[in-house]
Amino acid sequence: MPHWRLFPSVPANTRWQRVVVLIAGFSLTGAAANTFGGRAPGTATWVETSPAGAAAVGWELLGGLRSLGADIAWLRLHTAWSKRDFRATMVWMRVAVGLNPQSLFFLVNSARIIAYDTPVWRMAKRAVPENAARRIRREQAFQALSLLEEGAAWHAGNPYWWIERGNIALNTADNPEEAAACYRRAAALPGAPYFAARIHAELLLRLGRQGEAYVWLCRLHPSLPPNIPSAQSERVLQGIRELERQLELSSTQLYRPPSATAGLNRGADSVPPDGL
Repeated sequence: MPHWRLFPSVPANTRWQRVVVLIAGFSLTGAAANTFGGRAPGTATWVETSPAGAAAVGWELLGGLRSLGADIAWLRLHTAWSKRDFRATMVWMRVAVGLNPQSLFFLVNSARIIAYDTPVWRMAKRAVPENAARRIRREQAFQALSLLEEGAAWHAGNPYWWIERGNIALNTADNPEEAAACYRRAAALPGAPYFAARIHAELLLRLGRQGEAYVWLCRLHPSLPPNIPSAQSERVLQGIRELERQLELSSTQLYRPPSATAGLNRGADSVPPDGL
């Protein structure tokens, strides 16, 4: 069986590869300048009337080249992906993500390709027993999660980064425990969609942790505005009542919902980033 590597090396022998490699070289130089200048990602540009200040502006302009190189690499990745070219897909993926690590779109969609598409490619031309197929899916899921983890410095405060980790942990890594933890982290962040908290509760139930799910839903329900359909306040309350029956709680232990007007001022539901 061939040894599958996440990002195998491929000689830069095409025109587009040479262009992107050149841009990558400029970008790495710019990154080094930012590092030695002490400027962290996301901070204001250091500009002053000195050669060093002028150089900082130059490195900032190279950020546009990084974005351009990442876009070109992503187009090349799409071509390779459409042909199921594993090696080229992985190479262009690494270039795109490396040049523009701030892009959640590149990171998440790269992880999806690794987790959901590459297992199919690996098993396409041969009969694979179910136990071997499960192992391959888990291998690719681990690699996808490792790629997402590389973006932690940029995206750990984004609930959709945690949701993607949870999806892969649940759907391909077959790890509902890890998925539940990821959805809980997502639900705790500003801008999290309402479904993140509900899925966390559903996974707790799947894991047989009814008591924990009940406590979670009782804490969640008061924050759900009844005037926003996606919050599904009534559905959550129904789930609470069902758990109370399963847990055989006494009347003094039952959850008492807040008034019907509570939570009305929370505002519209959050909208996911483009492409996610």
